[in-house]
Amino acid sequence: MPPALAYVYCTESDIQSLLSVDGETGSLDDDNDGSVNAVEQGYLTQAINWASDRVNFFCLPRYAAVDLANSWLVNNWTVICAGYWLSTRRGNPPPGSFADLYEDALKDMEMIRTGQAQLPGIGLRTNAWPAWSNVRVDQLYALRKIRVEKPISEQSPVKDYYQQQDWAANFIIEP
Repeated sequence: MPPALAYVYCTESDIQSLLSVDGETGSLDDDNDGSVNAVEQGYLTQAINWASDRVNFFCLPRYAAVDLANSWLVNNWTVICAGYWLSTRRGNPPPGSFADLYEDALKDMEMIRTGQAQLPGIGLRTNAWPAWSNVRVDQLYALRKIRVEKPISEQSPVKDYYQQQDWAANFIIEP
């Protein structure tokens, strides 16, 4: 089992507000005794962790986890994802309106991931200014001839793409 997440973005009461207490119990109660035992309660923890990781998949490259934990919109997306996971956990199809909520949440999170939208009230993880790279063309390579000269290029730590580096420029110190 994976380790516990440092930040989860919803609680059991959030899920109960979406599914209702009876809906949550019905989604978790595998032995149909009307109560939730410790093993079945573990499924709720799995749902919350899965939903938080689902949101992290889309939003963590652009936003810090501590900031995501303070967003109402992220809380809403996480509750929807956790409820979707709970309702489909046994192989059941999700309710139609719930499936629509889940699809809408995924579309919104995809817009965040691609940079078409931003979360309100939360600053980006890195600066939003344009980055540049100084490059040189190395004729010794048959493919990927353009090499980035890192010492004289943008130094921001997060890049959205892989760069072919000019290793000589990285280690040669000019007088």
